[in-house]
Amino acid sequence: MNKEKFLNLIISSFLKEEQESEKLIHDEFLGKLCLIRTYSAGVFIGKVENINNQTILMSNCRRLWYWKEAFTLSKVATAGAGEGTRISCATEKQLIFQLIEIIPLTEKAIKSLEKYYED
Repeated sequence: MNKEKFLNLIISSFLKEEQESEKLIHDEFLGKLCLIRTYSAGVFIGKVENINNQTILMSNCRRLWYWKEAFTLSKVATAGAGEGTRISCATEKQLIFQLIEIIPLTEKAIKSLEKYYED
């Protein structure tokens, strides 16, 4: 094997591993109910359908307008929120841009947040 073929083999192997590791990062969230924070559109709750760089496709998507009894979004995603929390009605599908943060919702958080869903 000549030097050029050897280098091409190493580079293609490295690129393949890099692409596979990227998929694994996103795959963890696919199909799960998550809390999404964006740069300028706000905070959303819904099922993650697809992620492409900073764009996310969600189903049964709701906007979290206001929350109480939780100082951080991490707390909202793990424990839920309190009385006075405002969560919008659901959209069947929604494409959201400028993704910053994805946090999977726990069962405890889901039960807490469902109380505040707008019809």
